[in-house]
Amino acid sequence: MQERLQRPEVTPQDYILVFQRADLLDHALRVDLLTRQVTVGPTIEPRRPWIRFEIEPLAFEMWMGQLESFEVVLETSRFVAYRQPEQHDPKVWEVLRLYF
Repeated sequence: MQERLQRPEVTPQDYILVFQRADLLDHALRVDLLTRQVTVGPTIEPRRPWIRFEIEPLAFEMWMGQLESFEVVLETSRFVAYRQPEQHDPKVWEVLRLYF
C-alpha cells in the first residue's frame, strides 16, 4: 500500500483514511493522504477531514491478502463508511478505487 501511494499520479490530499476489520475495531490501518504514510492504529485527527471504513472480516482479509482490490470491496458494499465532514470528495474516492 505504501508503494502505491508513492506513485506520481497519486496527488497528496488533506485526508486521513482508516481501515478497520469490523470485528476488531481496535486494530486499524491509518493512511495519511497528505504525507502518503501508512501506519498501524486508528488515530483520527479531529481537525482534518477523514473517512473511516469498517470492513466485513472476510472482505478485509481478502483485500489485505491482495486477493481482491478495494474497488471490489466498495462495489460489493461489504463495509460501513463514516466521514467528517459529511461530504463526497470525488478525488479521494478516485484514489481509493485506483490505488487501494
